[in-house]
Amino acid sequence: MQLTMEERKVILDKEIHKYVKKGWRVASRTDTSAQLERDKHASCLLTLILALFFILPAVLYLLLYRGTEGLYIEVDERGRVRAVRS
Repeated sequence: MQLTMEERKVILDKEIHKYVKKGWRVASRTDTSAQLERDKHASCLLTLILALFFILPAVLYLLLYRGTEGLYIEVDERGRVRAVRS
């Protein structure tokens, strides 16, 4: 059974709302898909390893690390949601 475009939009809205509550923000959106992103945080394990061996690189890593991760969400004709991280 194929869903109408309006039904697919409603499903996508609900899915986006779940991710926004978890700290994601919408970068772009169409009727049936959305691209979300959020800031990545520095890795505690990597920072600890760098700090044990090289103090200056650990400090620089913590100060300069600025990453983002992406998430692509799509709702197909049957209402199935597919989310892929990038």
